[in-house]
Amino acid sequence: MMTVKEINYSVYGRCVCATYEDIELIATLEVGPRIVSLKNRTSVNPFYNDVTGMHLGRAFADKTLKQYGEDSGVWHNYGGHRLWTSPESAPRTPYPDNAPIEYVVGDDSIKFIQPVQKWTNIGLEIEIRFEGKNTLNVYHRLTNHGAWDAEFAPWALSVLDAGGVEIIPLPDNNTGFLANTWVSLWSYCKMNDKRIYWGDKYITVTQDKECANPMKIGLRSLHGWSAYLLNNTLFVKYFTPYYEDGVFPDGGMNFETYTESTFIEMETLGQLKKVKPGETVEHKETWEIFDNVSVDDFSEASIDKMVEKYIIQ
Repeated sequence: MMTVKEINYSVYGRCVCATYEDIELIATLEVGPRIVSLKNRTSVNPFYNDVTGMHLGRAFADKTLKQYGEDSGVWHNYGGHRLWTSPESAPRTPYPDNAPIEYVVGDDSIKFIQPVQKWTNIGLEIEIRFEGKNTLNVYHRLTNHGAWDAEFAPWALSVLDAGGVEIIPLPDNNTGFLANTWVSLWSYCKMNDKRIYWGDKYITVTQDKECANPMKIGLRSLHGWSAYLLNNTLFVKYFTPYYEDGVFPDGGMNFETYTESTFIEMETLGQLKKVKPGETVEHKETWEIFDNVSVDDFSEASIDKMVEKYIIQ
């Protein structure tokens, strides 16, 4: 039921286009991997595409990386969905991924494999498995190809286009006299940022093209989902809910969001652990995309109606 072909897409050059029932997905082959487009019938593509190359990281030209044969220059955002390692630390996390990648096609799946990073000795791959007309499972795998243990957590980041509203459900478990919600704030985040609404049942974050200030928060998500509504297209991510025995990065966060003037990110995190040589860790997300979705406003009552119709509880 899945069809796969190579195409030239936007500024990314050679890409793979995979279609399954109503879903069309495009991923890069010359860099990345990045999932740069996802559409369903009449939906818009919710992913941000950095067509001008405006979002660049630091140049990787220091002696440490060069002695391991790594001279691929600057890390690029590129946009789309990517896989990183957490906690964020340079040069391990924003490692240049500017080289061609391999892909393997299965029955209803496609796997994108990055060359093993020469300095970190970490191998990254993203596998997409189509499950229905609106649904796909996304498996993120990190393998330690080094000779020693390496400590990190899988970190899956969806970079989404400007102009939408993100919905994050708040914990609703009754813990009596004890706290039930933990939030991490980055140093550049302001609690009174106009883009954030701290509600009773939901946090909403409005992507504002006129606001260049970066903002990032983290949350221990007990519900294990977040959503982004952009031009009547609803993109939903499901992930492993926070649980007490889990060890997650950034103060115990399994979900984070970041925004500035050109995009917004929905980020999920797996467990932080020491990964042994030859060991692979996996982090799964499930994506759903719906078209022709509208809400009267972003009051919690209106969000409730949308959640009841589209979100699996």
